[in-house]
Amino acid sequence: MSVTDIWKMSIQSRGQSVIEVCQTEQVAVPGSYLDRLLKTSQSITYDFLNLSQIVARLWAVIEI
Repeated sequence: MSVTDIWKMSIQSRGQSVIEVCQTEQVAVPGSYLDRLLKTSQSITYDFLNLSQIVARLWAVIEI
């Protein structure tokens, strides 16, 4: 799968970032370095996404 394909999937998956698409779709050859890197980074990615949502909510409260 090419980088362009991954970007297209991200655009089509409304509201999902590229890394989220990489976490939910098979974008790398199983067992490859990229596949292992994506699996290892999964918990960090979810933590970052949760933190981003918290920050967005805080900004919404501050703007009110």
